[in-house]
Amino acid sequence: MTTKIKIILFLVFAALSIEEASAQYPGTNLRGKIVYSDYYGTQYPLTYANVDLYYLDNNNQWNLVQQTLTDAYGFYYFNYVRPNYTYAIQVNRNRNYNISVVAIDYNYYQYQDLPLFIY
Repeated sequence: MTTKIKIILFLVFAALSIEEASAQYPGTNLRGKIVYSDYYGTQYPLTYANVDLYYLDNNNQWNLVQQTLTDAYGFYYFNYVRPNYTYAIQVNRNRNYNISVVAIDYNYYQYQDLPLFIY
């Protein structure tokens, strides 16, 4: 094989490898739990609550990204959220919690666990 053909094959292989490595990241899956506490500090899951995910755009406007409900145990999930943006979670349309979303390695994790929110 001539040197030119080897170089061309190498460049083609390198280009294909880079394209595969830079394939569109699907986003980060988020998982969290919301609880409320009574007068004595006992915590209970906030069940079937509205949970909205907003992000802050370049014009400083909050945009609704996804909506869900908590389950019977107070857990909620958002799928394929783009990392490295400013986000807030709004619960029952009246309480906001700021969050940070990072890229996760799907070889090791299925979700980014968010902190426990006390409503």
